[in-house]
Amino acid sequence: MAWWILLAASAVEIVMALALKYADGWTRFWPSAIGIAAALGSIFLLTLAMRHLPAGTAYAVSVSYTHLTLPTILLV
Repeated sequence: MAWWILLAASAVEIVMALALKYADGWTRFWPSAIGIAAALGSIFLLTLAMRHLPAGTAYAVSVSYTHLTLPTILLV
């Protein structure tokens, strides 16, 4: 279960990055609000996953998944 939560945290972090891409320097309200909410959600889910996984492992897997997936999504 913790691994699924960790995967969800990474997915929400990708949503945050995409929202902030369209926030246009914090000048557009909805993309900025979605980006902030997604950042908070990602941290919350990562915290939940770290209750059952070692912190180093959880963070490394989360960041690795995000950094491997995000460039592919941004190129599309």
